[in-house]
Amino acid sequence: MKKETYLEQRNALVTEAEDLINKGNFEDSTVKQNEIKALDTKFESVTRELANLNSLKNKEQ
Repeated sequence: MKKETYLEQRNALVTEAEDLINKGNFEDSTVKQNEIKALDTKFESVTRELANLNSLKNKEQ
């Protein structure tokens, strides 16, 4: 996942969560916040794995 894609998705989820809070829909906002946390975790995992792979690539050279 590219950082730009991640940030776009994250910002959209944050906006949705804020809108839900402003409407008083706290349960659905909590669901959106959990989606944000899951997206963050996924991005961190992808970033870490790509860094590990790049490290292995560099050892070959």
